[in-house]
Amino acid sequence: MGDAVFKEIKVYLEYDEFKTKSERNKDNRDSNASASLHIGGCVPHRLIYKRMKEATGKDPSVLEFYFQTHRKKSDESWVTEKAEATYVSDHLLCLLVEFISILK
Repeated sequence: MGDAVFKEIKVYLEYDEFKTKSERNKDNRDSNASASLHIGGCVPHRLIYKRMKEATGKDPSVLEFYFQTHRKKSDESWVTEKAEATYVSDHLLCLLVEFISILK
């Protein structure tokens, strides 16, 4: 990067508009700190889904897909506590719905 471009960037970084936008973006990033992460990297979810379907011969359920995409490959632990809590609560809800349908 040449000196002229660097000087233009320095001037831009001093604008109030840039500082406001930068602060807002920082706040947005901070608010996602507890967001549920995915382990797929650059692999699209549709490809992960397709691979799961090919491996089992059936469409994976939402819970199976969530389980597959929210656990670390290295030690199979959850990516965050929030991801685990979401899975557990959704799994319990599915079990409850299934149980109620059996009782009917």
